[in-house]
Amino acid sequence: MTQETAQKKPAAVQRDARIVKAAEALFLQHGLRGTTMEAIARQAGVAKPTLYSYYPDKETVFQAVVAQVNLRLQAAILEAMDRAAPGAGMVAQVLITKYGVLRELLEGSAHAQDLTEAKYTWAKGEAEDLHSWVLQTLADRLRQSGDVDLIDRLPMVLAAVNGVATLEGAPDDLATQISFVTDRLLARA
Repeated sequence: MTQETAQKKPAAVQRDARIVKAAEALFLQHGLRGTTMEAIARQAGVAKPTLYSYYPDKETVFQAVVAQVNLRLQAAILEAMDRAAPGAGMVAQVLITKYGVLRELLEGSAHAQDLTEAKYTWAKGEAEDLHSWVLQTLADRLRQSGDVDLIDRLPMVLAAVNGVATLEGAPDDLATQISFVTDRLLARA
């Protein structure tokens, strides 16, 4: 790799990060329908042809935004796992963290519901990847702590908590509801 190529790579990475950050802000402010590729390019400080060289369409930009949000979620979840006691309490803390970060991100956006729904259509692969990662990471941690009897119930817990998370309510209520569901579904028989 030449020195010139090495210098271009960090600039390209920074440009891509600016594009994704700009798109996230615009999607939250104006929704998917109200955000154009032109607006993303303008907000990111790049020319439209540059934007199109990174992302061929708005759907691909949205997928990149969801992938970036997933990375932030994974970091927050790993931190929550490290702080939590093993067992059902750790599962609850992970899910409280996941849905708390998502609520915080979407808070104040008039387009939160549309963006959440689009995640399952435009960015279905990214949504499934996060779900699989959470399931696998929780299973690994439970295995490490000797709580293997809880692993088989994880898919049911995640599905139930996903349903609870769609209910309206304050973030504190969500934490209480997630803890309740997790405790009940993971109670030792």
